[in-house]
Amino acid sequence: MKDILLISYWIIIILEILCAFWNILKTYISKRKINSIKIYENSNKLLSCKILIIIPCLREQNIIKETIDYFLNLINDKDNIELIIVTTEKEKYEQLLDKQKRNKTTLDVVNEYISENKINKVKLFHYPHKDGIMADQLNYVMKKYKKYNSKKTYFCVYNADSRPNSDTINSVLNIIKNQDYPEIIQQYSYAFSNLGNLSFIMKGFALYQSNFEIKYGLINSLTFSNLLYTYVVGHGLYIRLDILKKIGGFDNKFWCEDIYMSSIIRNRNIKITPVLSLENMETPKNISVLIKQNANWYKTSNQWIKMIKSNLKKDKKISNSCKNWLFQRVRMNLSWLLLPFFIILSFAISIYYKSIILLVISILSYTFMQICTYISTIKIIEKLENKKINNKLSLICAACISTFISNIGPLYSIFNFKMKKYKTER
Repeated sequence: MKDILLISYWIIIILEILCAFWNILKTYISKRKINSIKIYENSNKLLSCKILIIIPCLREQNIIKETIDYFLNLINDKDNIELIIVTTEKEKYEQLLDKQKRNKTTLDVVNEYISENKINKVKLFHYPHKDGIMADQLNYVMKKYKKYNSKKTYFCVYNADSRPNSDTINSVLNIIKNQDYPEIIQQYSYAFSNLGNLSFIMKGFALYQSNFEIKYGLINSLTFSNLLYTYVVGHGLYIRLDILKKIGGFDNKFWCEDIYMSSIIRNRNIKITPVLSLENMETPKNISVLIKQNANWYKTSNQWIKMIKSNLKKDKKISNSCKNWLFQRVRMNLSWLLLPFFIILSFAISIYYKSIILLVISILSYTFMQICTYISTIKIIEKLENKKINNKLSLICAACISTFISNIGPLYSIFNFKMKKYKTER
């Protein structure tokens, strides 16, 4: 028994050290890749593409006016870009159920704001059914534009709280121009938008989430390797309309339609081109919201058998690229669920053996892994955003603590048998 414990201990320590060096290597390679990518001055006149920025809304009354203003400022000199707000009948239905509520719906707020300010560059679509989800709202808009030139029209999705970098649009146009209308362009995020208003632990989760986006999203996509896990996100997604039609639009059978879309993309060997600018998104303000949000993600990402069946139905095969993606997805789910337990186990074994040396090694290897992981993430953010992140040490310390409880969302998903899809409220 003691031999098994000791072997387990050293396996954990070695894996932590290897993980640290792997993150250093990937960061080094990706920074060289970023430096090698040439940025050209853009001109609308050289492009015949159309970009439709779609913002699906559910209970976004409090921020939608600010959102409209923000995106209009991004596209005000771009004649080939439209801003589309999509509301839903579900809001009206919810108000009918709750007779105490008499607030304006998002539809009401947007209509009034457009009318009062005489805004011409915003289109408003209202999804007419009360039982739809975000995927249904997006598909509703897609059908409205079915006659557009599909190979030169990009269907772009952002959330109501999305605040993409001011360079985003020019970066996307540059990619379209210089890579001849790539199939999918993806902007990844970091989660520092409300960092100043968060508790110490939630700041740790902000860095934890940012690390996932940068490491698995941006860095892995830059390599263009089928051996690495890549994915699209339901915000910051630019997908060519013909590709969107071919894959059947956005699927409403999965809570997180972007995770399932990622499996289709890999099954068809469609390349994801990352944008070299970031969206600065929000982190949940408290642990209860974070748990529900993470549970949503985990539930969908754990439905890999359902994804296999769906892909087989669509394409009659599972490509090697998709097989690898699914393997990586399962591995990551297990890591997400079990990593905190393994870390705690290494400390527990040290205490069991009453060994100060083993305990010190556990602390040092864990600290080394975390510092290498999170410093790498911060360096990439600073590189792309051209700004310094303050209080790095405090952020990393917070993330070290948050990592110990990072699996509470997956655990909630597993043991809450009556769990319903949760919509993160603003």
